[in-house]
This record gives sequence, structure tokens and C-alpha cells, in this order.
Amino acid sequence: PLAQLVEQQTLNLWVEGSNPSWLKTPFQWFFSEKEFFLSALQEISMTRHHREEAIVLTSRQFGEDNRIITFLSARQGIFECILYGGRKSKLRSVVSPWHSGTLWFYVDNVKNTSKITDFSPSNFRPSLREHLYKNLAASLATELIIKTKAAGENNLTWTLFCGFLDGLEISEEEACKKGLLRFLWRYIGLLGVRPSSLYCCHCGTSLQEEDFLLTELYFYSPEKNGFLCPHCCKETNYPGYPLSGQALEYLQVCESEFGAKARNKNLSDSSEQQLKQLLFYLISSGLDIRIKTLETTLGIL
Repeated sequence: PLAQLVEQQTLNLWVEGSNPSWLKTPFQWFFSEKEFFLSALQEISMTRHHREEAIVLTSRQFGEDNRIITFLSARQGIFECILYGGRKSKLRSVVSPWHSGTLWFYVDNVKNTSKITDFSPSNFRPSLREHLYKNLAASLATELIIKTKAAGENNLTWTLFCGFLDGLEISEEEACKKGLLRFLWRYIGLLGVRPSSLYCCHCGTSLQEEDFLLTELYFYSPEKNGFLCPHCCKETNYPGYPLSGQALEYLQVCESEFGAKARNKNLSDSSEQQLKQLLFYLISSGLDIRIKTLETTLGIL
């Protein structure tokens, strides 16, 4: 059985055109059989057992006692593994949404499945399950990442998402609301569909003059996928979403700054509401995807 396993694995690699170091020609088989078997078994084992720094996105039922876990990692992006075992499994409690840490898993290339062998969480983020708004904000970001395949930017999405969850964990609800706005605006940028907040999409006028920004009303035009200056708003009939100068300036700061400068930027309640309506539109209708979290929790978020 051992010889048949190695022989089948070797045949598969010949067909696929790969050339690992242990793969021998039929002539070499007769002169290095022992070395061949040892090297083959070692490399096959290495390619099937994997280790990743990952964060748990979702967990759903699979069969009676098993679960399918969706992970995000900086290297692999979004991937799924099966967690076997009932409620008494020691991994059941630690492999939970938004826990992050080191994951060990086994890949069965024949069945095309992956099985979790161990998980050592380094960050639990308990308040995301205890606080309603934090839970919904994290759920919205999770659903968006899964449905957009991490924007095709695995490493950047990993950094942005982990930073967002860490911010939710340590912040009060009011700060979390602004944090969600910043996350959505930056993630739309990773998707490559973020409209420019620096220039008018109709006349090209710069929208970066501070005094001009704070005293005027702007509009986002879905038809043009851009922002209109006050002058173009009066001359055109493009329907859109109104934004105060403070709201537009907030987007510009979030686009160019990270850390305390973006977090400490002032934002009135009315401007926050304007940005929320705009960003929720951009991630649903603008991206042409259905976000169930928005549909069920819009009054809370």
C-alpha cells in the first residue's frame, strides 16, 4: 500500500508537469529506492500540512457535529476548513468568529478538503460578541469581505480588517460608528471603485480648499460616480446624496491619513448620517451586491 501511494503520487506529478526534487526517472528507481521513498514521503507530508496566521470570519453547520470555518489570512486570502468533532471538541470554543491566531490544517488533495488540526488564538476580541453595535459592525465588514473575495488584495485586506476589529474591541460605541465609516471608505478604495473626493467630477474643480469645503454643500452623483462642487450642483440636474463640507473633508482625511489624525477628526451628527447613507449605498447598490446585514439591521447600524 505504501508503494502504491507513492507511485500514484508520482504519476500525478508527472501528469501535472511538476518536478519536485525527489521525483525520479524510471531508471533511477532501481538505484535509489530507499532514498526515493524517504524523500517522497517527507515532501508529500510537507505539502499536505499547512500553518497560517488567520482570523476566523464565519462558522456554519456541516453535518450533525461538524462545522465549516471560513478564514482570512494575509497569504491565502479567504479559504475554508472543516472542524470535526461535537460540542466536546476542545477546538469548538476557540475557533469562533473574529478570533485570530495560528492555524494548523491538513489538506486532502484527493477529496479536495481541508481539516483543522489545531488553532492557537492570540486575540479573542470578546466585546464583539457582547456588544450589539460592535457585533453588527463586525458582521457587516465580514460579509463585505467574503462577498468581494477580500478585494483581491489579501495582505492589505488582512491589515485593514484586523485594525478595524482591534479598534472596535477597545472603543466606545460613538467611536465605533466613525470607525465603520473609515473602514468602508478605505475598503471601497481597495476594491478600486472609490470615487475621487479631491475634484469635481463635472468641471474638474479642486475640492481641497479648506474654507470652501466647510461652508458649501456638495453632492455625490451615482450617475457620474463622483462628487459635484456647489457650482455644478446648481447648474446640473444630477440626482445624488448631499454632503456637507465637513463630511467631504472627513473622507479626504480618511483617504490620506491613518492613526490618531483620522480618528480624532471632528464629525457632526448630521455629517455622520450623510456619510452613512452614502457609504451604505456604495457597498450595496454601487457594488451591485446584496448585503444581508444591511437589510436586517439598517435601523441599528
